[in-house]
Amino acid sequence: MGVIKKTMMKIARSSLGGALASFCIRRCLSLLPIQVEAASDEFVMMRHPQPMASCHAILVPRKRVPDIETLLQSGDRWAALAAFVENQVDFKALSLCCNFGARQEVKQVHFHVLPREALAQKAGEETECHKIGERSVWLSTRGNVYMDSGNLACEEYVRKAFALGKERFPKGFSLIWR
Repeated sequence: MGVIKKTMMKIARSSLGGALASFCIRRCLSLLPIQVEAASDEFVMMRHPQPMASCHAILVPRKRVPDIETLLQSGDRWAALAAFVENQVDFKALSLCCNFGARQEVKQVHFHVLPREALAQKAGEETECHKIGERSVWLSTRGNVYMDSGNLACEEYVRKAFALGKERFPKGFSLIWR
């Protein structure tokens, strides 16, 4: 089983991998050697094939979406994502991360669901706070954009936080809801 999962990850990281991953999630999910944690008509949350923590899942849209920027352009999809996450993720124990640009190895948008401590600000990581209305975003020197998990449903806040990240880290960054 380990060889199959490693091969799947290698394929997913290839140039056609994002399209293939999306096709498999839409059409043949039950054939994949992955444990599905939760699913809706629009999203699937499953155990990560190569977990970096005891509790590591990935959340993927069923339809092909290359990156978070594309997902943010569709207000309906973002609202559906926020509702799905609200019902499936306990933010008291878990955090959410989405990579963009050079940090996104698989070219199909996906969110990592990990224990809060795995995505907490690292010791010695400097951050600067930016205000977006009454909310805050923290940009780190390590290419992380930290947001409060309670603000996931606020699409405009997430768009502005994303824009700040893209401006500061044009090659790539991680959006982290904690």
